[in-house]
Amino acid sequence: MTRKKNRSKKWIMILLVLIIIIPPWLWWQNNGLMVTRHTVQTKTVSPDLDGTRIVHLSDLQSKWYGNRQKSLSDKVAGLEPDLIVFSGDLMDANHYDEEAGLTLMEQLVDIAPVYFVSGNHEHWAGTWAQVKDKLVDLGVHVVDGTSLTPEKYPDLRIFGLEDPVGTGMNDFIATRQAFTLYGDQFNILLAHRPELNHLYEGFDLVFAGHAHGGQVRLPFIGGVIAPNQGFFPEFTEGLHQVGDTCLVISRGLGNSIAPVRIFNRPEIVVIDLRSQ
Repeated sequence: MTRKKNRSKKWIMILLVLIIIIPPWLWWQNNGLMVTRHTVQTKTVSPDLDGTRIVHLSDLQSKWYGNRQKSLSDKVAGLEPDLIVFSGDLMDANHYDEEAGLTLMEQLVDIAPVYFVSGNHEHWAGTWAQVKDKLVDLGVHVVDGTSLTPEKYPDLRIFGLEDPVGTGMNDFIATRQAFTLYGDQFNILLAHRPELNHLYEGFDLVFAGHAHGGQVRLPFIGGVIAPNQGFFPEFTEGLHQVGDTCLVISRGLGNSIAPVRIFNRPEIVVIDLRSQ
């Protein structure tokens, strides 16, 4: 009888410890911003671009970080980026709050030039035309279906592919095929979906999101599930070499259908360009 009581006490203690530990751990997994740094060094990076720092954000999904997004924007500012790129899903169609995204963008444009491409949720929400105008009014460069050369970086060209939810897949492919890459410039593409990487070959550097890091990540295995890739997806985070193209995938900042991240903290990606 005494042994049974002792065992019961042990299990009660273990349960109490788990109840105390798990909620703050889950909060940290879903709110504890982390910075991932990569260096991209190729012959196509000109000496004038050497040392250029790009901060990559994606998939905010209408999430707030601190008072008026200051926790996130202050962290980005501390990284001292030369350019900021955002690869879609600033808002979330399932719990729509455009103020969260617009507030963030209002602060980011004061840090560095911001370049934006739409994700599926921008189009699912049905308000993309209005939100796009608001982003432009804030000073954000929306590059859906177009390209431009940043004023201070003549050796750089930034392209954007609007999400296929907005264009349809045929128009998405046609827009990609119509892009003319510049041999004397470093060609960057913003495209929300990493699983369509076979369409991005030819670009020097591609930024994507959408996969949310696989939502739940298992040690030594990786992401468990991602939109449009299913279970145990290949393209969920990090750097991938696709031919001569370097694909950078952000794990994103917010959640959508699945409310919890596990071993998959929200991510700010930093890319430093280096010439060979």
